[in-house]
Amino acid sequence: MLVPKLRFKRENGTNYPEWEEDTIGNCVNVTSCKRVHQSDWTDSGVPFYRAREIVALYNNEPITPLHISIEKYNALSKISGMISSGDLLVTGVGTIGVPYLVKESDKFYFKDGNIIWFQNEEKRALGSFLYYTLSTNEFQTKILQDSGKGTVHTFTIANAKETIIAIPCLEEQQKIANFLSTVDEVIVQSEAEVQNFEQQKKAAMQKIFSQKVRFKREDGTDYPGWEEKVFTDLFKSIPNKDYQVQTKEYKPNGKYRIIDQSQSFIAGYSDLESKVCYQNPCIIFGDHTTILKYVDFPFIVGADGVKTLITNDCYVAKYCFYLLGFNNVKPTGYNRHYSKLKELTLLCSTDIEEQQKIANFLSAYDEAIAYAKQELDKWKELKKGLLQQMFV
Repeated sequence: MLVPKLRFKRENGTNYPEWEEDTIGNCVNVTSCKRVHQSDWTDSGVPFYRAREIVALYNNEPITPLHISIEKYNALSKISGMISSGDLLVTGVGTIGVPYLVKESDKFYFKDGNIIWFQNEEKRALGSFLYYTLSTNEFQTKILQDSGKGTVHTFTIANAKETIIAIPCLEEQQKIANFLSTVDEVIVQSEAEVQNFEQQKKAAMQKIFSQKVRFKREDGTDYPGWEEKVFTDLFKSIPNKDYQVQTKEYKPNGKYRIIDQSQSFIAGYSDLESKVCYQNPCIIFGDHTTILKYVDFPFIVGADGVKTLITNDCYVAKYCFYLLGFNNVKPTGYNRHYSKLKELTLLCSTDIEEQQKIANFLSAYDEAIAYAKQELDKWKELKKGLLQQMFV
């Protein structure tokens, strides 16, 4: 008996029938579209999607689709049929099984070969329900196991037709899809909020560091004019060798965090008091990456070393961190030729009080962004949990 942990009921409170297993081919019509050749691409007209656009849309990332003429779109659609609201497009090569649910407002075509078309004919499964079925970890694991074992994974029309899924009745499918789409709407809104705060911060930095907006003293008077300073006027570098530990000394837990150039930034932990590198808040540069971090806690340098920059006494570290970010100072390219970095000039405030005001102002944006991201992560985790409980 197929019973998910979390189920909907009918309006009268009674249970829906138990879920059943069937192949996708018995649930919807699985097909593809007439191929779009490169000679048919145009600068404007009807957009068409490839697998890369489907993956980006699934991850709520921006896309720049290619186009075909309206005449070509009409001609191809007469042969293959018109893509309709509720249809499902699924990637079939590389990153396989990624779905895109066609919306009512969509008008586009797609290049076949890398995308499979599930037509929403309400044969036995709704496209909106299948979208969430394909989004579950269980389904993704299954098709990866069943896909081609070569260097590139493939999910073909034949594979799709034969893939077994668990489905409830159409009415329960609709309730599940409606509920999860509401969660998706909140996630999209949360992502937009994060992006909005990030754009506001970027605009604020542009105005502040170009001096279009200036802070004033408490008595209303102006701070001194900004000056160009050489990089070494602002920073000095701490030798890593005095504070570095090897990978074998990393621990999963400990009093001090180990910082290196790994993606997570915090590579491990250690209790080695003698290796602690912390005098004042400082800036971490990656030697071979674009890592640029502000650090205000004691830490130890990891085996994959980073460059530690301490600001001189007349500069606020958090202000200098934002100054580097605004000037797009990337570690990679500079650290390999540190002498070049030392010669870099930056236009900056020389008044500590003004620097602190700027740092506090921009830090407020960072706090808002961090909070918005935390809320976004909570909604994503909620959706992940719901997918696990609402599907067999």
